[in-house]
Amino acid sequence: MKKIISIFTVFVLFSFCSSGPEASVNIFEAAKTGNVDEINLHIEGGSNLNERAELNSDTPLIFATIYGQNEIVELLSQQESVNLDSQNIQGFTALCVATVWGQIEIIETLLAAGADKNIKCFGDENNNGPKVGTALMAAQASVNPSIEKQYIDTAEQYGLEFDLDKIIEGRAKAAEALQK
Repeated sequence: MKKIISIFTVFVLFSFCSSGPEASVNIFEAAKTGNVDEINLHIEGGSNLNERAELNSDTPLIFATIYGQNEIVELLSQQESVNLDSQNIQGFTALCVATVWGQIEIIETLLAAGADKNIKCFGDENNNGPKVGTALMAAQASVNPSIEKQYIDTAEQYGLEFDLDKIIEGRAKAAEALQK
């Protein structure tokens, strides 16, 4: 009986000592807000880093990109289990999202991590139909009124602020980075 109690005690102590703190924030909220500590807890806790959000089936990496959280993008892109080229239901990868929004730092981070810049992630003007356009093609495309409306709709859907002039300038820089 003492042996059973002793084994049980060791098991309880091992379980108590080996378990660290658990993430208290949803991985998508942590990615959105740039909460590095919580993302680290998700990584340490074995969370699915390629989990899909209800909204557009975005991954945490795509979410961090949408919200311009480069530090989170860096952290996630260093994780072996993270699929850098995962596409959401619209066909967008994190690199495609960063290109559309002109987020040059995130583009550089993703390219350095090995994101595929040749993935087809854009369809026609409304992103319908077969995906035929790459991130570079999107960066080089002009922003007409239909595209501007898509920006407005997306900004509203995700609760983003946007500055069209800044985006256009960022897209030009994105085109340069994607051609290297």
